[in-house]
Amino acid sequence: MPPPYQHLFGPVASRRFGRSLGVDLQADGVKRCTLSCVFCQLGPTPATTIERRADVPIEKVLAELDDWKRLGGTADFITLAGSGEPTLHPRFGEVFDWVRRETAVRSLLLSNGSLFTLDAVRRDAARADVVKVSLHAWDAASFARIARPHPSLAFDAIVEGYRRFRAIFAGELIVEVFIVPGLNDLEWQADRIAALLRDVAPDRIQLNSAARPPADSSVRAVSPARLRELAQRFTPAAETPEAAINATSPPPRDPELAEAVAALVRRHPADLGALCATFGQDAASVRALLHDLAAEGRIALALRDNVWHAGPPVDAATVVSVPPLLLASASPRRRKLLAELGLAFEVLPVSAPEIHDPSDPVGTVARNAVAKHDAARALRPDAVLIAADTLVWFEGRLIGKPADLEDAAKLLRAFSGRTQTVFTAVALSMPGQAPDLRIEASCVHFRKLEEAVIQEYLKRTKPLDRAGAYDIDENGDLLIAGYDGSYSNIMGLPVESVRDWLRAQNYDAPAASGR
Repeated sequence: MPPPYQHLFGPVASRRFGRSLGVDLQADGVKRCTLSCVFCQLGPTPATTIERRADVPIEKVLAELDDWKRLGGTADFITLAGSGEPTLHPRFGEVFDWVRRETAVRSLLLSNGSLFTLDAVRRDAARADVVKVSLHAWDAASFARIARPHPSLAFDAIVEGYRRFRAIFAGELIVEVFIVPGLNDLEWQADRIAALLRDVAPDRIQLNSAARPPADSSVRAVSPARLRELAQRFTPAAETPEAAINATSPPPRDPELAEAVAALVRRHPADLGALCATFGQDAASVRALLHDLAAEGRIALALRDNVWHAGPPVDAATVVSVPPLLLASASPRRRKLLAELGLAFEVLPVSAPEIHDPSDPVGTVARNAVAKHDAARALRPDAVLIAADTLVWFEGRLIGKPADLEDAAKLLRAFSGRTQTVFTAVALSMPGQAPDLRIEASCVHFRKLEEAVIQEYLKRTKPLDRAGAYDIDENGDLLIAGYDGSYSNIMGLPVESVRDWLRAQNYDAPAASGR
C-alpha cells in the first residue's frame, strides 16, 4: 500500500465510480468553497469565496501522482474532489492532462459548478473525461436556501454556464440533484429543475440524498421510494443511489491502517460500511479503530440512524457560540418558510394586544409586530427574535379569517376579478437591541371566479384559519391569476427581508444540535 500522501486519498470505494483515487487541491484539508450547502458532508463552509488561488503547488500534486503510479497504484477513476471546490485552484486542469498522459485511468471532476460562469473554468473542466456538476434549485431564491452561496454568485448565470460547457465538452456530463426534504422534494420543484436540465442536456442525471451527517443537522434523508418517484420526472430518467459498494482494495497492514483511515475521512467522510469496503477490513476491526481515532481527536465520529459515520475532526477553536434564533409565532406557514431558509430555530407563540385600523394598514402591522416582539423579548432576552404581523387589505377594509364556510365563499366572491394587498411587518432584533422593522407589501390579482371554482376550492382547502379564506400556497392556482412582490410575504413571512437582515448582522443560525 502506498504511504499516506498530503494531496491524494483513497482509492475510495464509490457507489457510482468504482475505486476512485481522490486528489485534493485544498491546503491542509481546510475547506474552501463557493457554497455552504445545507447537506454538505464536510460541514458548513467557514467563509464562502470565489477567489481562485493556488494554495497547493500543482507540482507537488503531480509528484505525488507520479509516486502513486510508480508504486503500482490502480483505480477506476482519478478524481478531483476533497475538502472544497476544486475549480478554485487555477491550475486544476493540469491534473487531467497528467492522467491522460501517464495512465489508462479515466479522470473525473466533482464540482458544484458555480464557477462554470468563467471561460477559463469551462475550458479546463473540458480536459476531464467525466464531469459531474450539481443543480439542486430552480431559481435564485431556492438556490440561496439550499446552497447558501457566495453573494456574488448568480443562479441564472450558473445555469447558462452549464449550457455553454455542454456545447464544448465531448466527454460525459453528469448532473447531481441533491434532494432535501422541505426544500426541493415536491413534484413541481423537481419538474422545474428537470426543465432547466433539458436545456443543459446532460448524459446522466443522478439523484442523491443525505447518507452522511450534513452541515445542517435538520436535513434528513429522502426515502428510496420517494427518490425513485422523483427520478421519473427527469429526462433522461435520473439514477438513484445504489445500495451496494462492490469495489475493494487490499487490506493495509495494521500500522498503516489508522493513518490511512484518518487521512481519507479528513477529506472524504464515510460510513462504516464504505470504510470496510475501501480497506477490505471487517466491521468490528474498523469500528474499533474509528473509536480509537475519535478518542485521540484525529477524526469526528457520529452515530446516525444506527450507522457510524466518520469525518474530519472538529476544531474547537472554530466553534463560535451564537445566540439562538426564535420565531415569535405559532403560524405553521411562518415556521415552514423560516425552515426553508435552512435555519434552525425555536418557536415561542406569544400573545400581545393588537390594533386594527383600516385607514392605516402599514401602521397596523408595524405596531402589532413590535408588540409581539416586545412580548417575546420579555420572555427571552438571550435570543435573536423574529416577530411578524400580516393583514389583507381590500378596497379600504382589513380582511380577517372567515367565520364559517359561507363567510369564506362570500369573501372569495368579493375578490373575483379584483386585486388585494397583503402587508407584513417583521420586527427583528439581536439580544440587547431595539427591534428593526421591515415592511413588505404584495399585490394579489384574482381570476374571475365561477361559483363552481369557489366551491371546489373550499372543498380542497381548509379556509377558516386563513385571512381572506385562501392560501396562495395551497391550490392557489384555482383562484389567483398572478401577484406582484414577495410570494412568501403573501404566505405570512417575507423570507427575503429576514435573510437579508440576518446576513447584515453576520448571523448564522446554529443547527438544532449545535454547529
